[in-house]
Amino acid sequence: MMLRLLLQKILIALIATVLFSFISAWFAYTPEASQASNTSYISFIGLVLLNILFVASLYFTVGILASWLIDAKVTKVFLNFLSYLLCGAIVGGAFYSFNMLSKYMNWSDFISFSIAGASAAVIFWFIQKAFQLFVFTKPASNH
Repeated sequence: MMLRLLLQKILIALIATVLFSFISAWFAYTPEASQASNTSYISFIGLVLLNILFVASLYFTVGILASWLIDAKVTKVFLNFLSYLLCGAIVGGAFYSFNMLSKYMNWSDFISFSIAGASAAVIFWFIQKAFQLFVFTKPASNH
Protein backbone atom coordinates (compact mmCIF):
# COMPACT_ATOMS: atom_id res chain seq x y z
CA MET A 1 0.00 0.00 0.00
CA MET A 2 2.78 2.41 0.95
CA LEU A 3 4.81 1.52 -2.16
CA ARG A 4 1.74 1.96 -4.36
CA LEU A 5 1.12 5.42 -2.91
CA LEU A 6 4.77 6.36 -3.47
CA LEU A 7 4.63 5.17 -7.09
CA GLN A 8 1.44 7.17 -7.63
CA LYS A 9 3.07 10.33 -6.26
CA ILE A 10 6.15 9.73 -8.44
CA LEU A 11 3.92 9.43 -11.54
CA ILE A 12 2.04 12.59 -10.58
CA ALA A 13 5.32 14.43 -9.97
CA LEU A 14 6.57 13.35 -13.40
CA ILE A 15 3.45 14.61 -15.17
CA ALA A 16 3.37 17.82 -13.11
CA THR A 17 7.06 18.44 -13.88
CA VAL A 18 6.49 18.29 -17.63
CA LEU A 19 3.28 20.36 -17.49
CA PHE A 20 4.71 23.06 -15.21
CA SER A 21 7.91 23.20 -17.27
CA PHE A 22 5.95 23.80 -20.47
CA ILE A 23 3.77 26.46 -18.83
CA SER A 24 6.70 28.33 -17.28
CA ALA A 25 8.68 28.12 -20.54
CA TRP A 26 5.69 29.59 -22.38
CA PHE A 27 5.74 32.59 -20.01
CA ALA A 28 9.52 33.05 -20.29
CA TYR A 29 9.96 32.47 -24.04
CA THR A 30 10.64 35.44 -26.30
CA PRO A 31 9.32 34.77 -29.82
CA GLU A 32 11.79 35.20 -32.67
CA ALA A 33 9.92 38.23 -33.99
CA SER A 34 10.38 40.01 -30.64
CA GLN A 35 14.03 39.10 -30.10
CA ALA A 36 16.62 41.87 -30.25
CA SER A 37 19.35 41.48 -32.82
CA ASN A 38 22.84 40.37 -31.73
CA THR A 39 21.41 38.91 -28.55
CA SER A 40 21.39 35.29 -27.47
CA TYR A 41 18.08 33.63 -26.59
CA ILE A 42 17.20 30.12 -25.47
CA SER A 43 14.79 28.18 -27.68
CA PHE A 44 11.41 27.18 -26.32
CA ILE A 45 12.44 23.51 -26.04
CA GLY A 46 15.68 24.63 -24.40
CA LEU A 47 13.67 26.52 -21.79
CA VAL A 48 11.44 23.49 -21.20
CA LEU A 49 14.44 21.21 -20.70
CA LEU A 50 16.16 23.70 -18.41
CA ASN A 51 12.96 24.08 -16.39
CA ILE A 52 12.61 20.31 -16.12
CA LEU A 53 15.99 20.10 -14.39
CA PHE A 54 15.03 22.55 -11.65
CA VAL A 55 11.36 21.65 -11.37
CA ALA A 56 11.95 17.88 -11.23
CA SER A 57 14.50 18.27 -8.46
CA LEU A 58 11.96 20.17 -6.35
CA TYR A 59 8.95 17.97 -7.15
CA PHE A 60 10.85 14.74 -6.53
CA THR A 61 12.46 15.82 -3.26
CA VAL A 62 10.36 18.36 -1.41
CA GLY A 63 7.12 17.98 -3.38
CA ILE A 64 6.50 14.28 -2.88
CA LEU A 65 7.42 14.44 0.80
CA ALA A 66 5.29 17.52 1.43
CA SER A 67 2.38 15.98 -0.47
CA TRP A 68 2.63 12.82 1.58
CA LEU A 69 2.65 14.75 4.86
CA ILE A 70 -0.17 17.10 3.88
CA ASP A 71 -2.39 14.25 2.65
CA ALA A 72 -1.76 12.31 5.88
CA LYS A 73 -2.57 15.24 8.18
CA VAL A 74 -5.14 17.38 6.33
CA THR A 75 -8.27 15.51 5.25
CA LYS A 76 -10.71 18.33 4.42
CA VAL A 77 -10.42 19.08 0.70
CA PHE A 78 -10.33 22.89 0.92
CA LEU A 79 -7.78 22.91 3.76
CA ASN A 80 -5.76 20.30 1.86
CA PHE A 81 -5.75 22.59 -1.18
CA LEU A 82 -4.72 25.60 0.91
CA SER A 83 -1.94 23.55 2.52
CA TYR A 84 -0.55 22.66 -0.91
CA LEU A 85 -0.80 26.31 -1.96
CA LEU A 86 1.00 27.56 1.15
CA CYS A 87 3.65 24.85 1.06
CA GLY A 88 4.35 25.57 -2.62
CA ALA A 89 4.71 29.28 -1.91
CA ILE A 90 7.14 28.55 0.93
CA VAL A 91 9.21 26.19 -1.24
CA GLY A 92 9.28 28.70 -4.12
CA GLY A 93 10.34 31.52 -1.79
CA ALA A 94 12.94 29.32 -0.10
CA PHE A 95 14.34 28.23 -3.48
CA TYR A 96 14.78 31.88 -4.46
CA SER A 97 16.27 32.81 -1.08
CA PHE A 98 18.84 29.99 -1.10
CA ASN A 99 19.91 30.90 -4.62
CA MET A 100 20.29 34.56 -3.74
CA LEU A 101 22.18 34.24 -0.43
CA SER A 102 25.30 35.99 -1.66
CA LYS A 103 23.57 38.43 -4.03
CA TYR A 104 21.17 41.31 -3.88
CA MET A 105 17.70 40.02 -3.02
CA ASN A 106 14.77 41.52 -4.90
CA TRP A 107 11.36 41.32 -3.19
CA SER A 108 9.41 41.27 -6.45
CA ASP A 109 11.47 38.26 -7.59
CA PHE A 110 10.90 36.61 -4.20
CA ILE A 111 7.14 37.07 -4.62
CA SER A 112 7.32 35.80 -8.22
CA PHE A 113 9.12 32.64 -7.11
CA SER A 114 6.60 32.17 -4.28
CA ILE A 115 3.73 32.47 -6.77
CA ALA A 116 5.50 30.03 -9.12
CA GLY A 117 5.95 27.58 -6.24
CA ALA A 118 2.29 27.89 -5.28
CA SER A 119 1.31 27.36 -8.93
CA ALA A 120 3.49 24.26 -9.16
CA ALA A 121 1.88 22.88 -5.99
CA VAL A 122 -1.63 23.57 -7.32
CA ILE A 123 -0.78 21.80 -10.59
CA PHE A 124 0.41 18.78 -8.58
CA TRP A 125 -2.76 18.91 -6.45
CA PHE A 126 -5.12 19.04 -9.45
CA ILE A 127 -3.32 16.23 -11.27
CA GLN A 128 -3.41 14.16 -8.09
CA LYS A 129 -7.14 14.75 -7.61
CA ALA A 130 -7.88 13.93 -11.26
CA PHE A 131 -5.85 10.71 -11.04
CA GLN A 132 -7.58 9.75 -7.79
CA LEU A 133 -10.95 10.16 -9.50
CA PHE A 134 -10.21 8.57 -12.87
CA VAL A 135 -7.03 6.49 -12.77
CA PHE A 136 -6.27 5.25 -9.26
CA THR A 137 -9.80 4.14 -8.50
CA LYS A 138 -10.32 0.60 -7.28
CA PRO A 139 -12.29 -1.63 -9.68
CA ALA A 140 -15.79 -2.52 -8.59
CA SER A 141 -16.20 -5.88 -6.92
CA ASN A 142 -17.95 -8.61 -8.92
CA HIS A 143 -19.73 -10.06 -5.88
